[in-house]
Amino acid sequence: MKKVVLLTTHVWNSKRRAGFHWIADALWRAGWEVHFVTGFSFIDKLKGDYRCRHLPPEGFNRVVLEMERFYSYIWYHWWRPADFRSRLLNYMMYPWFLQYGRLPLGELDSIVRRADLVVYESIMELLFFERFKRLNPTARFVYRVSDNLHLAHTHPVVLDTERRIAPSFDLVSVPTPSIYEKFAAIPGVNVQLQAHGVPVHLYDQVHDNPYERYGEKNAVLDVR
Repeated sequence: MKKVVLLTTHVWNSKRRAGFHWIADALWRAGWEVHFVTGFSFIDKLKGDYRCRHLPPEGFNRVVLEMERFYSYIWYHWWRPADFRSRLLNYMMYPWFLQYGRLPLGELDSIVRRADLVVYESIMELLFFERFKRLNPTARFVYRVSDNLHLAHTHPVVLDTERRIAPSFDLVSVPTPSIYEKFAAIPGVNVQLQAHGVPVHLYDQVHDNPYERYGEKNAVLDVR
């Protein structure tokens, strides 16, 4: 059975369904063994990140079986690269943030070693890319670019790493023309424009309106 590791900022049990939730669902339905790995730090906890409400009761750094062939894992650490909105402070912290890719991996080490496919979101764990390639040189690595990091107040160490390693991915998958142009300008990058998919199986049953309790008017926009 093929195994895929999805590296994301999202928590599997969150009510906010993001693109990586549907990628995980699609791979699971296709018969893959899925490992949904979330990066989470003490800094996020201090900031009161909304994800705190959806963290598993089993705790951090533990493999949790969510359903058959589907596992979640919260990789918890004390710090992470952060944009200080100051060129001087970002410059001063650059050498320290480079060490992020050397943090202990816990069980994430063995999870990556067994993978056939590793899929990255636009996350600071890009700093682990070369380390993961050494752990598992036969796996395929895909970068599914969810955000333009230049617009997301990301520390320069992550931006520089993204540009440096982009040509080493087997595929850089992007959802918009503007992000496509960004990566197409980097020599040697295998970039493809792949729009977001729609989980059509959800239309097979009736669902409650999650917004109805607010008493507001809702509309569905047809953009065809």
